[in-house]
Amino acid sequence: MIYLIRHALTEANLAGSMVKNYDEYPIIDFDVEKWYEKAPQELKNIKKVYISDTLRTRQTAEKLFPNAEIKVFKWLNEFDCSGLGDKKFWQITEEEFNQLVDLSPELIYGQCFHAAIRMDYINDNYGDAIYIGHGMKMRALIRFFKLGFQYKNFKFGPKEFNAYRLINSLDEDFKNLDICSIDLNNEIIDIIKYN
Repeated sequence: MIYLIRHALTEANLAGSMVKNYDEYPIIDFDVEKWYEKAPQELKNIKKVYISDTLRTRQTAEKLFPNAEIKVFKWLNEFDCSGLGDKKFWQITEEEFNQLVDLSPELIYGQCFHAAIRMDYINDNYGDAIYIGHGMKMRALIRFFKLGFQYKNFKFGPKEFNAYRLINSLDEDFKNLDICSIDLNNEIIDIIKYN
C-alpha cells in the first residue's frame, strides 16, 4: 500500500502564498490524536516515511511518525510556481497562469511517472510506505494513479495534466493532512479527509 499525505498547514498556506521547495515554513501545530482517529490504524506501525526536502514535510513526518525512519525522496518536491510572485493562483485566469509559470504537461507527467516507478519498487521490495509532500504534487500523483488504473497502464500521456487545474484543485481535492491510500494490487484509491 502506498500512502500519500499532504504536509500540515503552514502560515503560507493560510495566506495563500506560493512557496518554493527551499522556503522553510514551519508547520502550525495540530492534533495528532484527531488525525489518527481518521487515519488507517496500520499507519501507526509504518517504519519508513519518505518526504520532500523541506522543513514542513520533515516536521509533519516527525510529529505523525516519531519512531519511523525518515528519508528524502526528491520526486516529492513541489512543482516550481515561483513565477506567480505575490499573485494568488485562484485570482488569475488560466492564460495568465500559463504566461507566468513554465510548467508543461510533459514535465508534470514525467515527474509523476518517475515517482510512481520508484514508489512501486519501494512497495514491492520494502512494503507499505508513506510519502509526505506538497499539495500540487500530491494532486498530480493521485491523478496519475487514477488514470493509470482507468487506462490499465501508465501510457495515457501528458495531455491529461494541466498545471492550472492541479493548483486550483479542479481535478483532485487534497488538503493539508489528508491521506490518500493507493492499493496497487487491487487498483483502489481512497482519500481520507482530515477536516
